[in-house]
Amino acid sequence: MTKTTMTKFFKSNNKFFKKFDGLDYAAHTVFSRGGYFFKGEIDLEKFLKSMEQVFHEFPILLSTFYSEDGIWNISYPPKSHHKINEQLEIEKKHNESIESTTLESILPMELLDERMKNGFSIDLEGLPMGSFKLTILKDGFVIGYSINHSLFDQSSMFYFFKYLSIIYSNKGEDNKTLKKPTTINADNFYDKNQPELTDLKEFRDYGKEFLGFTYTPFGSSSSEDEETKTTTTTSNVNNNITIKVKFNLNEIEKLIKSLDYYLSMNDIIHSIIIKILSINENISKDEEFRLRYTCNMRKRCNLTEEYIGNFGFQQNLLFKISDIRNNTILELAKINRKDVSEFTNDNFFKTLTWHNKMQLHKELPLNYLGKQVPTITNVSNWTSFDYDKISFDGIKPFTIKAPCIATYNVNIICFDFDFENLQKFYRTTIFVPSNSFNQISDFANDSKLFTVEKSS
Repeated sequence: MTKTTMTKFFKSNNKFFKKFDGLDYAAHTVFSRGGYFFKGEIDLEKFLKSMEQVFHEFPILLSTFYSEDGIWNISYPPKSHHKINEQLEIEKKHNESIESTTLESILPMELLDERMKNGFSIDLEGLPMGSFKLTILKDGFVIGYSINHSLFDQSSMFYFFKYLSIIYSNKGEDNKTLKKPTTINADNFYDKNQPELTDLKEFRDYGKEFLGFTYTPFGSSSSEDEETKTTTTTSNVNNNITIKVKFNLNEIEKLIKSLDYYLSMNDIIHSIIIKILSINENISKDEEFRLRYTCNMRKRCNLTEEYIGNFGFQQNLLFKISDIRNNTILELAKINRKDVSEFTNDNFFKTLTWHNKMQLHKELPLNYLGKQVPTITNVSNWTSFDYDKISFDGIKPFTIKAPCIATYNVNIICFDFDFENLQKFYRTTIFVPSNSFNQISDFANDSKLFTVEKSS
């Protein structure tokens, strides 16, 4: 196999500094990893020139982390004692097809500090905000990334890639179309009337009762809360498997058009996911199920797309397990639609303030996120952006791939393309008991809205 690898170092004449607020702190232990996949050719020289220009305008991505007085900061130029690595890895694999390329092979692993390689790091000292990899294949190319989640949600990622593609399509020259990126200051959105929460127990109780964040020590699989121990112990998930769910967009659209009331694609997909998760004999019909779905809050807070940050909110929608099992997909979708229509910013502002208190208490965000609890799911929909706006001389992404995190209660909905049948589809992964698979498969066959298969 013909394969060559090289790395590239970039710098900027611009400076960047930000002291963490609660919004930044909430996701700072997570590094988002993945890749944008394209069918077609990339001009390497023009791409490098474009990356040089975009890094000049996004010095935030060249920044490194450091701690001062117990608070994380990020700056460019970096602190003098920090060693700076190259930011771009380039690999040419001219005998390999893009359809057979693995996710692991397109991530910039050669550039990553050992602390970052599994996607989580508690210690950020000296680590970079972002690292990238361009993989050039015989029939396409992939731009892989590892970026700290503190200042980059999916909206920020989308803006960066759109910005880069416009510069590339403009022969590497300055972008005249989009606004220069700017970071979000969460101090402008705190709920000033929230309780002080100076006591740690009070802080944890408030997070659980009002926001749905239950304290579970990092590295533990069970909550310290006796009420939830039956659903969070590892004994209930030892026999679980990850399944791939492929949504049939044509059938879902046909169903939506047949209705005399409005439902969105999202409403249907959310309902399918919670129906699948309710097929679990370890959960009793009387238990409460919590659906969290991520909302991009920029438009609701009068911010435009150039505002960079982790500015999403997980809206909480509560069900009884019996209601999920007894109601149809359409009935559940109507409940989801009602919740979306009644959504206000109040809980978002409360959550921002709570995250600020988290930083003051020096609580680790991983103690509240990502534990395997079969009665909670966190849905993040990456299909809501216009990815046709990411265009490298007319070549647009046909999919985004990221590591599966279904075991952390996260279901990422993404777009993909079936080249054999020439059809676009949406997909996600879900962590379910192995003895539920046959029933889930029967449910899929009956509904015709999705298909399932076991992940290899």
